[in-house]
Amino acid sequence: MDLNVKLKENRSKIEGLQKKADQYRKQATSAQRKAATLANQIGILDAGISETEIDIETKGLEIRQIELELELIMAKISEEDSRVADNKKRIGELLRQVNRYERRGYLGIFIEQDSLSEIFDELHRVEMLNGNVSAQLGMIKKIRQSLEDNQGLLSTKRAEALEAKESLDETKLSLEEEKSLKDRILGETKASESEFQAILKQLRNEEAALDSTIVTIEKELRGRLKLDDKAIAGKITWPINPSKGISAYFHDSGYPFRYIFEHTAIDIRASQGTPISTAGPGYIAKVYNGGRGNTPSYVMILHGNNVSTVYMHLSSINVSQDTYVAAGQIIGAVGGTPGTPGAGKWTTGPHLHFEVRKNGVPVDPLGYLP
Repeated sequence: MDLNVKLKENRSKIEGLQKKADQYRKQATSAQRKAATLANQIGILDAGISETEIDIETKGLEIRQIELELELIMAKISEEDSRVADNKKRIGELLRQVNRYERRGYLGIFIEQDSLSEIFDELHRVEMLNGNVSAQLGMIKKIRQSLEDNQGLLSTKRAEALEAKESLDETKLSLEEEKSLKDRILGETKASESEFQAILKQLRNEEAALDSTIVTIEKELRGRLKLDDKAIAGKITWPINPSKGISAYFHDSGYPFRYIFEHTAIDIRASQGTPISTAGPGYIAKVYNGGRGNTPSYVMILHGNNVSTVYMHLSSINVSQDTYVAAGQIIGAVGGTPGTPGAGKWTTGPHLHFEVRKNGVPVDPLGYLP
């Protein structure tokens, strides 16, 4: 089958899967508007799992799309290589003919021919040969430019394929985490609605207490600390490398517990134990070690310009409360693997929950990050 036809068919399959994913997304959003029940929570997770499964299939097709595009580019390069070789051969033949005329010289042509018309015909042939050589050289130049462009595109597409495969691996990991979370919720609640409601009440209370603590600390400490407003007036730096992607955004509509509480941060995916650095210079206002409890371990830093940052789900903490830290200083390590110290309850997998607050109120960190 023609590569262009295969590309078109593959693109059509991707569009079909994207429509299915949209349906599951709407299904999850609809469930989030309903009462906070165990059945609805499982429905949200099931919709998320189905959407992720489709995402995996879509990513597989996208990788196939890139592979087909690579085949097409490589076919063009091969064709262009052949055209260059053919043009070189033609130029070689033309140059041999030109060389024969040059050895004879214009005087030789004049002597050999009997009439002026024959002389002019011969001279015209020489001009035509030189023109053909120039035209063939121009053609080779164009083909070579096209060849270089396609080789550059080939390199870009190979990088895209590698990135797409890494993204697929991350999505497969997300699927396992989502399934694991569903199993843990069913296991901890024993599929009992009353047990689920008791856990929800506890989580809501702990979330409210955590937010209240952060806001109170902000108010109490900010007034008596002298922090450099200029140091954090604009952008802050990423606390960890975001190359593995963001698994949940600020006020993310796809967050599985959104109907319980808003997601006030971005979750940056990273391996367990990845070092975390400060997003800017500041004062360690709070260090909390949650151990194996429900509330995750976290560090809160006050910066200048009424900005504070919170780093949550830490597997280890390297700083002490009531101390100053420099920009880029290591404060701890990524956690979040279910069941490990500092992870908290119902975490989906290793990541950094990163909050930015302005005057104590959570704001989108992406508005501050480069």
